Amino acid sequence: MTLKEAEIEQKLIDKLLALKYTDRPDIRDKTTLEQNFRQKFKALNRVPLTDSEFARLRDEIISANVFQAAKRLREYGYLQREDGTPLHFMLVNLKDWCKNDFEFIYQLRINTDNSHHRYDVILPLAQIELKTLIVTMNQAQLIEKFQARPPDKQVEVYHFVDHLHEMNATVNDPNSVDNEWIAAEFSDMSLHQALRGMEDEQPPYTVDDLKERSQ
Repeated sequence: MTLKEAEIEQKLIDKLLALKYTDRPDIRDKTTLEQNFRQKFKALNRVPLTDSEFARLRDEIISANVFQAAKRLREYGYLQREDGTPLHFMLVNLKDWCKNDFEFIYQLRINTDNSHHRYDVILPLAQIELKTLIVTMNQAQLIEKFQARPPDKQVEVYHFVDHLHEMNATVNDPNSVDNEWIAAEFSDMSLHQALRGMEDEQPPYTVDDLKERSQ
């Protein structure tokens, strides 16, 4: 019997709670999401930002490019404050990763004048879109679907497949001791899963989602 998406979501939530993630039911929209980020930033970097400084920080760190976003998380950032002093900051605790807060939110709604989006489950560094039964496709159909995607979406698929390739090398390495994957689990991952759900997917962000322009 195929599970409904709501059932899959609840099973994932139960698993995250078992892994000691913290549920944040108070975060349900863009306003509460940004307020939480601002509080976390202040606690991590031990510095409060003015409203205009926070707006500039938010606009500068947002990127639709997955690679650039991941790169920014791994590095120290720079922001010139209103009084001209430099601020070198972290978005996550780079010194003691285990001291980061591991939280998750679900059913987040981001609404603007031009778009409405709802996200199933979001972890600190990942967004999970839950789907039901996978429909098998042949190679020609996969290639056709892939080529129909915009260039930025094709890049995301390339990155995903490259990651799977590296994981497969780890699975087949008899000397690997950090591997928690098994061959059967890896075989369930596929190019189809990388593309799954994209055919009906609208662009996740508009300019209004990404930036609030100063008046």
